[in-house]
Amino acid sequence: MSEKCLLGPATAEQPLDNIATKSTTDSSDSTDLFQMETSLPARVILAIWSLTVMTFCVFGNLFVLLSSLRKKSIKLDRVSVTIIRNIALVDIGFSVSIGLTLVSIIHNSWPFGHLICVISNYWSLYFGISEICLICSLNLSKLIILLNPLRAKSRKKIMGVFISSAMWIIPLFNVIPNIFLGRLVEFRLSFFRCEGYFEGQFFELMPLLSVVLFMLVPMMLVAVGIVWLLLYVRKVCGLHRQGIVTILGISTCYFLSFLPWGLFYILRGPLNLGSNIYVAVYYYRFATFATFTNFAANPIIYYVSLKSFREYSISTGQLLRSWMTERFSSVAVMIHPRFESHAA
Repeated sequence: MSEKCLLGPATAEQPLDNIATKSTTDSSDSTDLFQMETSLPARVILAIWSLTVMTFCVFGNLFVLLSSLRKKSIKLDRVSVTIIRNIALVDIGFSVSIGLTLVSIIHNSWPFGHLICVISNYWSLYFGISEICLICSLNLSKLIILLNPLRAKSRKKIMGVFISSAMWIIPLFNVIPNIFLGRLVEFRLSFFRCEGYFEGQFFELMPLLSVVLFMLVPMMLVAVGIVWLLLYVRKVCGLHRQGIVTILGISTCYFLSFLPWGLFYILRGPLNLGSNIYVAVYYYRFATFATFTNFAANPIIYYVSLKSFREYSISTGQLLRSWMTERFSSVAVMIHPRFESHAA
């Protein structure tokens, strides 16, 4: 393996390029740092975190998707609702990558073979970039409505479908070139993930170009959108205010989730992380797992910011509790007749 292996996050190419070089004071290959064993307590913490995030990712976003389709629980403009549904789909898709990471943490290795390793890497890359694009489009869509309120009523659902479809296509411009240019993939035990890298000096600019186009630029757009929405949030009320608060929550969560990774990529040169490879690896592990937050937090944001979704969630919870109580009472009566009086 080349000594210039590039580590990568879930949504872009690897930011540790040119850091994992052979140390002049250590005869061992520093790429072994990518295969470092993790202590059992640290693995337990990472496993609990991954399981928690995956649970919210799957069940929370399924609830968002089904409730918005069947009961119209998210009462915003039609374009925003369509984009939010697609974000929920992306979050559910990315939960597959989190699940594979959880299994590798428990197994302390990659048990699925090389083909699944390659597929999982491109899977997380595709869904990660799709999430970023959809969040950017949600911000821009809301800003357009705020700048031109008269266009809000003329924006139909088909426009949201068109925008969302485009956001699903854009990541292919990153994934397909990586496939045809021979991007290599291997499992990195230090991060419990399959990561991609290029070999050869000609391809060293590929990760940088990918990060700038599909990570840093969207982060800057989201940051501008956050500032802009903050200026408007006090000027509106009702559903418009709830919509702005919701998009602010989604955008802020995305920005903060990816901020540790973004800072690492930007500051790795000035901080001379090449001479602190252990610090770089441990921090990169933290930054990688921090990005998981973005894919699980949206249902919580909707619950806090949207009155319609909160009311529907509470009513659904009450129905579920009543159903479980009835089933428990039935089982208890079957086990022993004396519970029948209590059940009645």
